Amino acid sequence: MPISQNQKRRMERKISPWFNRPYCLMTAFFVVSGLILCGCSPSGPDRVRVNGKITFAGGPPPEDGYITFTPSQSAEMGSRRPGGARFEKGDGSFSATTVQPDDGLLPGTYDVRVECWRTLPGDDGTPGVSHVPADFAPPPLTVALDGPNPVEYNLDVPTAR
Repeated sequence: MPISQNQKRRMERKISPWFNRPYCLMTAFFVVSGLILCGCSPSGPDRVRVNGKITFAGGPPPEDGYITFTPSQSAEMGSRRPGGARFEKGDGSFSATTVQPDDGLLPGTYDVRVECWRTLPGDDGTPGVSHVPADFAPPPLTVALDGPNPVEYNLDVPTAR
């Protein structure tokens, strides 16, 4: 005697209720949420606050911009998380962020890059015009737990030609 669809469904529910779609989705949601919350907690490796001021040829920045810190060498294995900060036209001061606003950087050595655009690059591929010279290479930044906290990193960007 063949089994009807309803009987088949009832048997599946009795055998494995956790594999029913609503339970799977709910379980997946809680597992992913837990992993995200654990990964975003403020605890974790110690960070060092990094503050500074960006100037352009000794004067204030001509536009709002961004400074990025890309790890070139980390003090601990596996802690190679980049950081960055926004600076504003006229003031130029910044406070580096890794995970949460103004939380600083992990110990290590960072390559530094400054972006400040006269004209943003276009979505169609047209190049932008930067206030930062193409050959400008800021000095690397080294952050250590046993060093100053906060670290002061001031940078003067030459005028683009």
